[in-house]
Amino acid sequence: MKKDKRIKAYNKIYYYELKDAIRKLEPYLIKAFTQYYGEEYYEHIEYTIRNIDYAYFLSETYMRLLEQKSIGISNKDRRIAHIYIKYFNQLKNELLTLRIEERKNKVLASCFIASDKRMDDLDLFNNLSCDVSFYSAILNESEESYDMMIFLPIFTINLDMIIHEINHAFMVNIIAYSADELIAPNLFINEGCEEIINEYIAKRVLACYKSIHAPIPYFLRKFQFKNSCWNILYIVEPFCNAFSLLIKESIMKQNFNLLWEYVGKDNFYQYCSFVQKCYDHQTCSKEELILLNELTLKMKEHALAIKRVRKR
Repeated sequence: MKKDKRIKAYNKIYYYELKDAIRKLEPYLIKAFTQYYGEEYYEHIEYTIRNIDYAYFLSETYMRLLEQKSIGISNKDRRIAHIYIKYFNQLKNELLTLRIEERKNKVLASCFIASDKRMDDLDLFNNLSCDVSFYSAILNESEESYDMMIFLPIFTINLDMIIHEINHAFMVNIIAYSADELIAPNLFINEGCEEIINEYIAKRVLACYKSIHAPIPYFLRKFQFKNSCWNILYIVEPFCNAFSLLIKESIMKQNFNLLWEYVGKDNFYQYCSFVQKCYDHQTCSKEELILLNELTLKMKEHALAIKRVRKR
C-alpha cells in the first residue's frame, strides 16, 4: 500500500511536469520544424503540432535501460528508477495469476496514467512493453474524424523522442477512413525505411531547435537513450541529401507521388527493401551499402530524365 502511494505520487509529479513542458515548448517546436521544412509550410506545421494529443504512461523498457546505465545518472534518479523497477516486478507476479482480459485491465490501471483525449479503443495501450510511439486512430467513435496521438513515457523521456514522434505525424497521409479503419499509405513503403529517415530528419529538427536557443528543461535532456537507428543513419544520408527538397515537399504536402514519380517507384521500392534489411539486422554490409548507393544514383538519373521531359 505504501509503495503504491509512493508510485502514484511520482506519477502525478512527472505527468504534470511533462504535460506542462510540452505545451510550453510548442511555439519553439513549431519554429524548429518550420526552420527545417520551410516557411511556406508554417500554417500546416502549426496546425498539426497544436492538434496532436498526448497519452502518458509508465515504460518498463526505459526504466530498465535507465537502471543499466553506469554513468550520468544521479543517485536520486537511480533510486527512483529502482522503486519503479520493483513496482514492475511486483506487477508481473500479479499478472501471472490473472486471466488475459484481467491482465489488460490490470496493466491499464497500473501503467496508463492519462491522455489529452478520451479513448474508446484502449487496446492502443494493452501491454507492459508499450513503447514511446505515434498513432493515427479513431480515438472516439462518436466523432466523425481521425485523431493523432503520441504515447510518451513519464520520467524516462527526452526531447529527441518527442521530436521524432511529432515528425511521424507529418508522414501520415490519411486518404480515407471509417469508424474502424484508416487507409494511410506509407511514404517510405516499410517501417524500417520510415524509422531511419524519420530519425535522420528528427536529428536535424533538433539541431534547428537548438539553433534558435529554445529552452530544453533539464528533465528532457538528462537521460539519453540510444535510438536503434543511430548506428545505420549513414546509409540513408546520400539519398536524403540528393532528394532533400523533394522529401520535404512530399511530407508537407502529403502527396507521396511527388517523390515516387521523380525517383521511379520501382527504384524506390528496391531501395526501401534494402534499407529494411539493414534495419532488421541493425547493420549494413559493404555490399548492401554499395547497392543502396547505386540505387540512389539510379534514382537521381531517373529524376533528371523526368525534369528534362517536363521542360519540353
